[in-house]
Amino acid sequence: MLIAGDAAVASTSLELHHVQQMAADTAIDDSSSSDEASDNEEQKSAVEKAAEIFQFVSVADKNCHCHCHLFDGQRCSEQFVPEETETIRMNMQEMLPYEKDLVLLGILSCSINATKNTLRTNRRNVSRKKNRIRFFFYEHKRICRDTFLYLMDISKGKLDNLKDWYIKHGMVPRKKRSGGRNKIALKLEDIQAVSRFILNFADQHSLILPGRVPGFKRSDVRILPSCETKASVWRLYKLSAEPGQRVVKLSTFRTFWRQLFPYVVVAKPMTDLCWVCQRNNTNIVRAVNVPEEDKSEVLKLQDCHLLTATKQRSHYTLQCQNAQEVAAAHNLKDFCKSTPNSLPATFHYSFDFAQQVHYPANPMQPGPIYFKVPRRCQIFGVHAEGIGKQVNYLIDESMHCGKGANVVISLLHHFLENFGVGEHHLELTADNCAGQNKNAYVMWYLCWRMARHLHQSASISFMLAGHTKFAPDWCFGLLKRTYRRTFVSSLHDIEQVVAASSLSGINKSVLVGNERGDVFVPMYDWVSYFKPHFRKVPGIKSNHHFFFSIDRPGVVTMKLFCDSPTTEQQLAVSDCPPHMPEELVPKGLDAKRMKYLFDEIRQFCREETKDIVCPSPSPLNLLRQDDVEAGTSSSSIIETKAIEEQLSDLPSNRVSGKKSKQARGQLLCDSDSDYEPIAVKRGRGSRGQRCKRGTRGRGRGRGK
Repeated sequence: MLIAGDAAVASTSLELHHVQQMAADTAIDDSSSSDEASDNEEQKSAVEKAAEIFQFVSVADKNCHCHCHLFDGQRCSEQFVPEETETIRMNMQEMLPYEKDLVLLGILSCSINATKNTLRTNRRNVSRKKNRIRFFFYEHKRICRDTFLYLMDISKGKLDNLKDWYIKHGMVPRKKRSGGRNKIALKLEDIQAVSRFILNFADQHSLILPGRVPGFKRSDVRILPSCETKASVWRLYKLSAEPGQRVVKLSTFRTFWRQLFPYVVVAKPMTDLCWVCQRNNTNIVRAVNVPEEDKSEVLKLQDCHLLTATKQRSHYTLQCQNAQEVAAAHNLKDFCKSTPNSLPATFHYSFDFAQQVHYPANPMQPGPIYFKVPRRCQIFGVHAEGIGKQVNYLIDESMHCGKGANVVISLLHHFLENFGVGEHHLELTADNCAGQNKNAYVMWYLCWRMARHLHQSASISFMLAGHTKFAPDWCFGLLKRTYRRTFVSSLHDIEQVVAASSLSGINKSVLVGNERGDVFVPMYDWVSYFKPHFRKVPGIKSNHHFFFSIDRPGVVTMKLFCDSPTTEQQLAVSDCPPHMPEELVPKGLDAKRMKYLFDEIRQFCREETKDIVCPSPSPLNLLRQDDVEAGTSSSSIIETKAIEEQLSDLPSNRVSGKKSKQARGQLLCDSDSDYEPIAVKRGRGSRGQRCKRGTRGRGRGRGK
């Protein structure tokens, strides 16, 4: 077939040929004019220019290095017009190798002298040393070797090989040397035996789950128990082989498994599988020698559960598809702050907590840090399925306020206010975690949004327990993959990890606060704010779908599953205050944690982040943190500062000398503050053993 380069050259050659022909025609028409001399000069220049261009293209661009004089003193390639040349080449390119060899061997037989001896008249005949071909014939036209190579679209090496083949074998076409059939090749019966065994083993031991399974890209996987491996299955296959049956090796067994059954996989340890599915599958395996009625009952339970999970997954998928259509119709490609209740459309969001990460974190994992607890950072993600992007809130340990309803509602409220598209109809999806998402406070918050006219309607759906993998987990996976390969030493580094987790900018980061305690995203006490004005939601644990509308404020409509009947319940008792809830103040790091980070973790940070992530603990923090939070008098604070100045002159190593400890204790006892130092005495027991209440140790070296 004609490749792109040859097609371009062909079109260029045709155009140049037309230019040359037009120049010649113009010259003939102008020859009858009155000014013949000037016309002849123009004619000659046009023809020569076209000929020069054509010669340059045909030789340089076409790689036809013809410089012979076989055609009446001219190049033999000029016997063919450009259309004919390209037609010959295309015909040769379309042929199969076998057909092409037949054509070339036929032309060689007319051009080569294959006799063994030379033919001389004056001398005696001698054996021929070399078979030369001085020229070729194609369609009764004598051409040189360069033109022949170009027309036949072959190389010089292939022509020499064909010539040698013709001298040895004549007109017999060449055949590819495949080496013959392998004597140890597997037969069809052997491959079928391996396939049947793998399928039967998967039918007896695999677990089929609808939707996406964590850790696997395919949605139709059949999961084998994690205790099994391909090698262990191969050993069972080897033991079960009948006498005289051929048994394949382990490498071949793995190759067949990978090629024929990629959907049969081995479960990874700690895979978050559905407990109901595992229990039903265990009952099915055990129901081998039980009556048919009991066996059908077990199968019916599993089928019913899988059907419910499939319907719930389809409902979530449909919501995502509708959100994508809305985003395409309104040209929504990225997050932006929008006016609430301004977009006449339905939009869908999903939110969830990720497993917390630690920093500093080194992908090389130094040995000493393996048994230590670095600084923590929680991640809360809200995914917009229509846009295909996610906002990840980074919550430092000093900003930690728990994982309860206050944190979830505060971050969700911040997202809808700053990154929402202003939809009329809000759709939310979360997992089935009761402490975080599926609780009465989240329902009360959606009622509150209806009362504030922030949406026309709202709904929240909870994934079926055990089948909760959805869009936020995908983005968390991208984030964790980059996190495990990057050296992280501060919150700023985690921000960069989030940004680098995808080239298309799927993940975005928002800091709730920094290491110094500055708050960027405030947390509110929604629990205390809602409690006096709403009543509990009955049946919240069993239902999976909840709907709210501005037409019926304070009323929730509940459904067990997506195709179940609905029930209604009045939640609002009274109107909420018009102001926002009280803001929560993060507790920060206590003195014990700050000292631990300074003594144990600081050495693993980069130099520029040591004072940010693991600052030196102040004597104010070394005192009782609860007394400081309760409030102290100004005189005690002044005295504490004076103690701090005196303590600054003492060594601050982790293990101080005896005099340093005595001096520190004396300074604390001499102060008039309300703090009571706790004395710890050391007995005469084993070295390093601390004795309660000043008693002696009971180990080796007991006192007299």
